[in-house]
Amino acid sequence: MRMRWAARVAQFRLEVKFWYSADKVTRLIEEVGADHSLSLNPTSPYDRILAVIWDDSRRTEEHGELNRGLETLSGVLGVVIISRPARMQ
Repeated sequence: MRMRWAARVAQFRLEVKFWYSADKVTRLIEEVGADHSLSLNPTSPYDRILAVIWDDSRRTEEHGELNRGLETLSGVLGVVIISRPARMQ
């Protein structure tokens, strides 16, 4: 399930994504990029995006690549990646 949530706080959009175990880093970057192009246009009330990613598979070794990929998009305020706790089913 993909989920998006926009909060009109300080004119930034909170982009929340669920990173499924079958998804590759590039797919997630492409998804955020697509939402980015729709959200940050001249008619949009938003001028920045804060990406929040829930990593369901705890792929911490790929977090750096995901972070670098998302930060190349203009207007990205930051990236927060949260890994699923080990004991959480």
